[in-house]
Amino acid sequence: PPPPPPPPGLINIPLCMAYDLDPNPAPNPPKPPPTANPHLSHQVWAGPLANGDVAVALLNADDTGNATITAEWGDIGVAAGVNMAATDLYTGQSLGTFTGSFSASVGPHDVVVVRLTKP
Repeated sequence: PPPPPPPPGLINIPLCMAYDLDPNPAPNPPKPPPTANPHLSHQVWAGPLANGDVAVALLNADDTGNATITAEWGDIGVAAGVNMAATDLYTGQSLGTFTGSFSASVGPHDVVVVRLTKP
């Protein structure tokens, strides 16, 4: 059966929710992330999905302006030199193919969430 709808007041972003409910999660999920450090205003969060895909969230907790935040392959569990296609999980838009890292400009108190897939 389909999952129940989100509770009232919860932001409903269908693509993000679909990936959150990945029916084939990676066989060895990562350890839970550490407590977010409020002193780190730019953060990268990532985790494995089915078929070797990776979900990545770039967080700008700063309130002074846009920041370019980069997820390096070695830091998110992707082998060096691998090409990965990025899809914006808010819009569904293809962002292109990247090698070695993915970067995005993230507004203050905002987040960019993408799915990286081997093309």
